[in-house]
Amino acid sequence: MSAILIKNAPSRVHDWLRRTATESRRSMTQQAVYCFEWCMENMAERPHFPAPVMLKGGRLTLAEIDAARKAGRK
Repeated sequence: MSAILIKNAPSRVHDWLRRTATESRRSMTQQAVYCFEWCMENMAERPHFPAPVMLKGGRLTLAEIDAARKAGRK
């Protein structure tokens, strides 16, 4: 089985996940997987992804994205 790591989740998301996991008698990991599976089954026909952002300078390159990620970690 593959692994997934969720970092820097907002406290309201973490609290909700912990509460619903406890109510369902699941671990937080099991609850997160359950939520992903539920979304896959119930939203597969109608995904709600935001519209792409149009940039004035065109598309970003991978080098620009990596540089922005590194700059944000300082």
